[in-house]
Amino acid sequence: MTEPVVIVGGGFAGVAAAWAVARSGGAAVLLTDRAGASELYSGICDGDAPSDDVSALAQSLGLVITPELGAVATREGLIRRVYGRDSALLDLEEQAGKQLGVVDPGRDDWDGELLARSFSATRWARSTNTRFRCVALPLLKSGAERRMAPYDFARLLETPERAAELARTLAEVGGGTDALLFGPWLGVERELAAQLSSAAGRPVGETASGPGGVAGARFGRRREAVLAAHRVELRAGAARAVEERGSTLSVVLEDGSALAARAVVLAIGGFVAGGFRVNDGGVGSAASASLELPIALTLEGELMDRATSLAGQIARHGGFEPLEALGLAVDERFAASTRLPLFACGDAQAGKPRTVLAALSSGIGAGRAAAGVF
Repeated sequence: MTEPVVIVGGGFAGVAAAWAVARSGGAAVLLTDRAGASELYSGICDGDAPSDDVSALAQSLGLVITPELGAVATREGLIRRVYGRDSALLDLEEQAGKQLGVVDPGRDDWDGELLARSFSATRWARSTNTRFRCVALPLLKSGAERRMAPYDFARLLETPERAAELARTLAEVGGGTDALLFGPWLGVERELAAQLSSAAGRPVGETASGPGGVAGARFGRRREAVLAAHRVELRAGAARAVEERGSTLSVVLEDGSALAARAVVLAIGGFVAGGFRVNDGGVGSAASASLELPIALTLEGELMDRATSLAGQIARHGGFEPLEALGLAVDERFAASTRLPLFACGDAQAGKPRTVLAALSSGIGAGRAAAGVF
């Protein structure tokens, strides 16, 4: 069969599926429309301890996965325990028991003194005797830099002139701190954290990003490199439907064109990414996928084929937890259909963990199954 495997969705799960297809010797086309949950993520990778394949793919995406729990800081003054992180995030676990400097450049959205006190008051800091103190550095060139978005500030700092100047500044910072913690500003395309660590003679890293920050932007850049290295065709466009075409499938795009596929992997995400939507009542199901599919959604094993079923589940749970569990039911091979070569992974699966490591793991499994290797 000469048709490729078509993966719908370009987040962590979709990239993992395309990677697995390519490594299995198959041809893959990855179709992506807009930024989803993966390009909004914080740089923190939650989930269970990963397999060797997940660790290998994660490394190529610029993620650091550790066998033991690490620790990272957030912009809100909290410390999170994690198995994985964006390589630019400072691993606090390696600095346990030391004194860390919280860099304050004078931005309106960042209070280094307050954050240092907040980090020092966390249970992790108290239990490890780790101390934080504010390090004020005059890094801003204009009033606009006080207020610009973190993404724009990160792009500014990674320009050759500003990066070189920042490296010189850190090289001149006196002792008293064993590592320096920045906000989420250490570049998008340039590995600025590593460059600054070398210049400062001590580890330099950042906190987790907010939604739409630099961590998600870095993922988007690294995704392109990984797909290109494995000769996966990356196509921009929105999928409108997946249709049966004899023994194969066809992915219909918004412009009316279609991609013939030997198999389709749905990595469309959940509600955050717009992969599913709650319908407005009336005739039909209470929820549906963002594209027409020859299969139905499920919630706790129940087909979402009645207008009242989702409302009933929400009332039963007393909240909106069902929106997290809703998705496509899959078997152990990530197949979403018993008669069609249709697979699902990541947040598109019903009732599965919504984490980065789970998305990578399920994407690899779905990709292998779609390529005929399991």
